[in-house]
Amino acid sequence: MLVPPENSFQVQALRSPEDFYWVLQDPVPLAGMCLPETNWPWQSIYDCGFPNLVSLHPMGYDPTPLTSIHDQPLEDLISGDSPKDPVLEIRRIRSATRTILKSLSDSQGVVVHCWGGRGRTGTVLGCVLRELGYEGQRVVKFLDEIQRVRGREGWPEAIWQSEIVRKWPDV
Repeated sequence: MLVPPENSFQVQALRSPEDFYWVLQDPVPLAGMCLPETNWPWQSIYDCGFPNLVSLHPMGYDPTPLTSIHDQPLEDLISGDSPKDPVLEIRRIRSATRTILKSLSDSQGVVVHCWGGRGRTGTVLGCVLRELGYEGQRVVKFLDEIQRVRGREGWPEAIWQSEIVRKWPDV
């Protein structure tokens, strides 16, 4: 079941949902977050059921005790434009989505991040939710609601991102 952003569970030393937001709790936790800062409370995240991390932004940190299971930057579309190479971007989204689904099927929680935890993170989380059977428009609305509760302008950053989620996996 989707976790409404106003009911996001707390992670010690992080603001929820501003810094860290839950997407699913059961059967396995799935969450998004912003780019980690120095002294990020990795142990607290791990203790909440997230042994695995997916980074969609260049990594420059050690997430121990979490395991980085996917580290492939996606193009930042904050400008609202489509990606320079949509075919490559879809391939990268598909790779991240498959990695997350594998972790969830192994009963291991995953936290996903890009820079702000909004556009790229939302796109990948949205594709995962579509693979789990959630309807496209419901997912887009849910992701928009999360970002508004976080104090952001909403989701998506680029129309292309919501189109991908709506059409997923048939892109």
